[in-house]
Amino acid sequence: MTQPIVITPKVLSVIRALPASERESVVNALARHLFLDEPAELPSSMQRIVYALITGNIARDSRKAVNDSKSLQANLFIYE
Repeated sequence: MTQPIVITPKVLSVIRALPASERESVVNALARHLFLDEPAELPSSMQRIVYALITGNIARDSRKAVNDSKSLQANLFIYE
């Protein structure tokens, strides 16, 4: 993975709000996906839904951060 990964406080709040057993499964799947590039293996449909929402938020927030960074760099270049 060559892009930055952005995990916002909102995503952390969602993860922390999960019941302990759900939280452990989702966080383990997320870590395997982000750090080891392995597919997520989640036993329940609820865990798969939560995982999809979390990874969707991470992807969106990461894209936004990259775009904001490019915009900032472009603006800095213009003013130099």
